[in-house]
This record gives sequence, structure tokens and C-alpha cells, in this order.
Amino acid sequence: MRSGFFNSEITGYDSEGMPMFDRAEDAEFYAEYFNSFIGNGVFPNPSTNFQVLAGGNMTLNIQPGKCWINGYFGWSDLPEHLTLERGDTLDRIDRIVLQLDLRTRQIALVAKKGTPASAPVAPEITRPASGEIGDIYELGIADVRVNKNSSVILQEYITDLRLNTTYCGIVVQTVQGIDTTTLALQLQGWIDRYMPEKEAIFNAWLDSLKDILDENTVGNLLNLINKKTSFEIVENGLSTSLEGVKFVVGENREV
Repeated sequence: MRSGFFNSEITGYDSEGMPMFDRAEDAEFYAEYFNSFIGNGVFPNPSTNFQVLAGGNMTLNIQPGKCWINGYFGWSDLPEHLTLERGDTLDRIDRIVLQLDLRTRQIALVAKKGTPASAPVAPEITRPASGEIGDIYELGIADVRVNKNSSVILQEYITDLRLNTTYCGIVVQTVQGIDTTTLALQLQGWIDRYMPEKEAIFNAWLDSLKDILDENTVGNLLNLINKKTSFEIVENGLSTSLEGVKFVVGENREV
């Protein structure tokens, strides 16, 4: 088990004379820590975080912003610019992504060129399959339609994907509920054991009660009541006092 964060102690020195620490952790450990409670996406404020705008000709202007991908933080404090290739003989859709690359140790804005077609689709975003580990993880922030033979991108050709949780989404905390499956199974097991035991006790009591009532129902009930020195029930405004077999119903009424 890996755990942290703890102050390290020097355990020795390497061949270059640099200290070696017994509790040193790498960036992967910190990323896994943050990824456990912060979800992927762009930050919600301001609303222009990494918004993609047409910049004239084939240029795109991407607004400053902050993002979070698998425990890694990306921050662009100035507008960035991407230039797409001119239109082909058929339409295509390019996808603008925020790309986490563990090999180059960075998050970068990347334009992924689509395949020209009569019915074009945007290129897939790259992500490891569930349960697998990969070096590339992408968030799609915009799709840009590039019409055939075109040399200019208009704002109407840009589809904003930032609020689409399939491709990007907004950064939120990941702990939004509790998986109670294990607890429910434990509770059901307890009920399965408890109910037969209590049912057996109830049936035994019921059998003994039947034995008492079989002889003389009224007489036995009276004997049971007389054994109570003082007993009172108050429910829904009805007061019943069993003391010398006296019943009081409501206020100042005796039966």
C-alpha cells in the first residue's frame, strides 16, 4: 500500500551525492490523489474557459482557461491560436481537444483533423479503455466543420462541446453519492437470519396465548388485567387507565 503525505527522512545518498528520501512520491501519486475527488473537465468560471472562437480565415482563437484531466491541472492564462488546414474536396469535421500526454508531461491544445466525406464525422477522442492505462487522455472542447474547398471558418461552423459530459464536461467533485450495495447485502443477510428466529419466538408465544384463552377467554383476560397495578395508554386523545379496572375515555367520562 502507498500512503501519504508524510515528511521524508534521508536514508542515504546516491552516486551523485543527492539525498535519498524514504517517503518520496512522484507526480503519479499526487495525480491519483486528486483524481479520487476531482472530476475531469473545464472549470465553470468564467464561462469562457477554453471557448473556441473563429479568428478569421482558418484560424481559431481559444480563450484562456483552466482544465482538469485525471488529476493533472492545465492552465492557459493567455488566448491561444490554432490554424486548421484548408477545405478538401469533401466536407470534414475537425475536433479541438485538450490532450493530456504523460510521455511529454503536458496538457496541450490539439486540432485533430477529420476525414473528408460526403457525410463527415469528427475524429474520436483518445482515451484508454476502462481498466487500462494509457499515456493519452483527451477532452473534446469543440467540433469545427470545414466545408469543401473553404478557406475561412465562421463561428456558425463551430459546435461547443464543453458542456457535453461525453466529450468534456465541467469540473465537479466525484463523490456525489455513496455506493450502498455492500451495506444493503449485509443488511439483507441480517434480516434473513433475524426474521426466522423472531418468527419462531412469536409463534411460540402465540401458541401459549392460545392455551390461556382456550379455557375461559373472559376470565383469563380479567386475571391478566388485574395483575397490572397501574397501566395507562394515551393515543390520539384517548386515555385508557387500567387501575382497579377503571377506563377513562376522553375528558371527565367514565365507563
